Amino acid sequence: MSTAVRWVMTVLALLGCSTTAGGTQDALTPDRVEAAADAFDAADAAPDRVDVSEVDQRDAALDEAPAPDAPDADASTDVPTEEASTAPDADCPRDPPSGPPAGVGQSCGEGRAPSAHCREVAFCGGTYRMGSTEAWDVFIPRTDGRNQQMRSCDVHEAVARGGYVDAYEVTVARYRAWLNAGFPHPRSGERYFGGLQWMTQFNDALVIPNRSTARDRVPGVAATDAMCTWSATPGVNDDLPINCVPVMAAIAFCWWDSKHLITEIGWEYLATNRGTTPTPFGAIPAADAVCSRGDVGGYTGQCARNPLPMRIGTHPEGATRDPVGIQDLWGGMQEWVIGLRSPYALWFAPPDSPFCTRDAPRSVDAEFEVVGGSLAGGGEILQRGPAWFQSATEFAYFYPTASRAGSSGKSVTMEGGPSSVRTGFRCARRLPEPR
Repeated sequence: MSTAVRWVMTVLALLGCSTTAGGTQDALTPDRVEAAADAFDAADAAPDRVDVSEVDQRDAALDEAPAPDAPDADASTDVPTEEASTAPDADCPRDPPSGPPAGVGQSCGEGRAPSAHCREVAFCGGTYRMGSTEAWDVFIPRTDGRNQQMRSCDVHEAVARGGYVDAYEVTVARYRAWLNAGFPHPRSGERYFGGLQWMTQFNDALVIPNRSTARDRVPGVAATDAMCTWSATPGVNDDLPINCVPVMAAIAFCWWDSKHLITEIGWEYLATNRGTTPTPFGAIPAADAVCSRGDVGGYTGQCARNPLPMRIGTHPEGATRDPVGIQDLWGGMQEWVIGLRSPYALWFAPPDSPFCTRDAPRSVDAEFEVVGGSLAGGGEILQRGPAWFQSATEFAYFYPTASRAGSSGKSVTMEGGPSSVRTGFRCARRLPEPR
């Protein structure tokens, strides 16, 4: 850790406060600061830029904590469809008594994935404070190529739209159903979400999952094809989240299931319990509590190195409280999201300036300018959440749920993009779906 960063953390510790994602003040004890600082130092952590091709070569010196018993995915299917609390005027769309529209959840059923894999959780929309001064912007394109810790002027008002979201990340069994159906996708020029149009070149990303990039690496370990969870054989790996999927394939899958790839605003809103906590389970964990979070950080050196990500529903502290029952938002996989390119003040600062020239503007879920069928006018594909295959350095960036990462430096083109052993996805839907 640089002297400057350690100095800032020490000052914060002495002041006894830190800003959470929800804008409240939580105690940041010297012990917590030192534990995190020692862990970062051991891994030469928090560099100016985290790149999968140049990750830290030293493991973090953290104490291992016993992992809690993980619940069975099938045993956690009785999730309430209503959230714990709703505002009287909240945006709470619901399916009619006759049920969801035709095609919703067609990846599950006879000869496809188990019905539990397609469980949805209803949620109300609302306004919340997006971002956190404890979070990071990673891979955000800048002329100096440096990552940025979010500042007070990056925290801004965001509006999330209500609807339904998959309780689990898309599984191997669900993805196999899409492949067996012939890789269905929108026609060229057809709108697939919020006015975005499908392009013929996107079809090149509709492939059987494989590790198409060699950039996945942690200290002493490079990703292999064996770390991709895909299996053409039913019953093998069915309950695992699918990974090694190009983002346009994820978008096509969600479209086929009559949904859309979850948005960045919606993902953070849900993963912070509608903007009230910095993680799904509450406070940001201390550095010595990493191994109690399932397989998150499993390749940082201090936790068991799993050959594959764990089954869906086996990250108990990655489950939301409000609404209840969205699983694995802090565990297992990072997730592809459709994000907004410029709600953060970073975009309004001179390239070499650490200071804000204006506060970040208010952002509204999926309201972006469409240019040529891509998100070039105001959005990009991003990754959210910590992952099972990460170095201690990378993992440290994603302790706060508000941290965000660009697609390995590729931003707004949406032309397939790289796949990764660390990245999966989940779908969401509105009433009606914005095509």
